[in-house]
Amino acid sequence: MADRQIVRGELIGDRFVLDSPLGKGAFGAVWKATDRQNGDAIVAVKLLFDKYRQDKKMMGRFLQEAKILARLQHPGIARSIAWDAEGPDAYLAMEYIEGETLDQKFEGNSRDNSPIPKEGIAWICDQLCAAISHAHQQNVVHRDLKPRNVMVNKRGARPFVKVLDFGIAKILVGSEIDPTTVGRVLGALLYSSPEQICCKPID
Repeated sequence: MADRQIVRGELIGDRFVLDSPLGKGAFGAVWKATDRQNGDAIVAVKLLFDKYRQDKKMMGRFLQEAKILARLQHPGIARSIAWDAEGPDAYLAMEYIEGETLDQKFEGNSRDNSPIPKEGIAWICDQLCAAISHAHQQNVVHRDLKPRNVMVNKRGARPFVKVLDFGIAKILVGSEIDPTTVGRVLGALLYSSPEQICCKPID
């Protein structure tokens, strides 16, 4: 199935009007959009490429991310707004976050020779731990936590930390291994736990 051309102004789910692309990955694209059912609030809409609609594994992963975000209600985690996989588009609408990724922040501070103070690093770590702890309390392990998947404020804005992208997160059931990923290493190698790299049970 060929992917159709997504254009500005397109209406998704009879609710979200696409405005501008925010990013594109191997499996889908993320657009900035307005929510007509919520006073034209700005949101981010993740669209799964059409060619993966018939891929049971990809659809399962997409649906799992949507369900995981729906159960994770924490100020340090990007909030889910709506999702659908049955209509003409498989989409996941999320809170739009104005800022930059943590790796972008590090790079910018490095270029300007203005390292983040120790107190700032400690605060970021504290916020990250609170968000991930909440996920763990809901029996969810992120499996791809890295600077690129953490959004922070731009300079001069009110500080915040938001964890993004639960696309390969796992819902724990005791200590079972997800049968769809046995023998496969998911996530960024430099940020993976030893048991994740060795394909052992993750807790």
